[in-house]
Amino acid sequence: MPEQKAFLAPDVILRYLIKEDEDVEKLLDLAEEGKVDLVTSDFAIYEAISSLKEKVNKEKLCRLFYLVEIIPSPKIKIDESRIEHLRDVAFGRYGEAA
Repeated sequence: MPEQKAFLAPDVILRYLIKEDEDVEKLLDLAEEGKVDLVTSDFAIYEAISSLKEKVNKEKLCRLFYLVEIIPSPKIKIDESRIEHLRDVAFGRYGEAA
């Protein structure tokens, strides 16, 4: 059993699904090798998928579901401002002037 655990936040999941992200790829590789446990919540996945405006690579989505433990969490409906915030964080635009 791996000694390390990492939680994947919704902005990380979103970024992974729609662009190349070497850091997340490395984490998934380590999870596949049994060196780290990756965890996220069903709500984090909901937030990430709700924030998608691009086409998703089906293989990436399948790999995510295969390698990441998904834990239940309380759910609330997200609004457009939360979606835009997640996209800004995922793409490094957080804190930039408009």
